[in-house]
Amino acid sequence: VVCLLLGAALWLWLPRPDRLPPETHLVRPIPGDRSRLARDVTYPDGSTVRAGETFVKTWQIDNIGTVPWRDRYLYRQWPWDGEDLCQTERRSVRIPDTDPGESALVSVEVRAPVEPTRCKVYWKMVDVDGNHYMPHLSGIFFDVTVVR
Repeated sequence: VVCLLLGAALWLWLPRPDRLPPETHLVRPIPGDRSRLARDVTYPDGSTVRAGETFVKTWQIDNIGTVPWRDRYLYRQWPWDGEDLCQTERRSVRIPDTDPGESALVSVEVRAPVEPTRCKVYWKMVDVDGNHYMPHLSGIFFDVTVVR
């Protein structure tokens, strides 16, 4: 009887496809959707920036898959806010439309904190609704040392 009750409770608790929002029906990762960080164009890992400085980090990302990128963005991963963190937009970093075999330059404006620290900020690719692409991958990041 206990197993029957637990099974019924689990059946009611687990999400069923007929109760999921439409966007969860998308297949993730999307077959053929692949990217590669080609290079850090500006501020390679370990670069030094001055406290309080504003700088622009730029990456080159290659579309090495078979799926064109349309209406995609970089979304900053947690943590987002704090005086000891580099400040950026969370998701206004648009990735240019990029066909398979092409590369995109993606830039984000960054404001360094006013005190020396290390900033390592991760980003993942999302669509306009915030759905993640290639969620199994770590994304891209910048890693700078803030000095006086």
